[in-house]
Amino acid sequence: SKLDPGIINIQNWKIDYAEAIEISEEFYSETDGFTYDSVQINTCNSHKDKPEDWFVVLNDDQSKKRYYTRIDPYTGEIFVHSIWK
Repeated sequence: SKLDPGIINIQNWKIDYAEAIEISEEFYSETDGFTYDSVQINTCNSHKDKPEDWFVVLNDDQSKKRYYTRIDPYTGEIFVHSIWK
């Protein structure tokens, strides 16, 4: 945000973008019909009271499902997840 730019301490992260994608894939791997053909990934620090995080969206263009996760870049913990249709 230009109004309140947060600090992103990427040099201290333990989870890189490839690992964030793997964590998301593994989380949804047991979901019935899970498949994807593209990935959207970004990061931000949009809230003062929350740490920076990875946003991963695995897109299945055929079913129009989006598998969404927010992942802690320090621990790899998924703290938000949902399937959008």
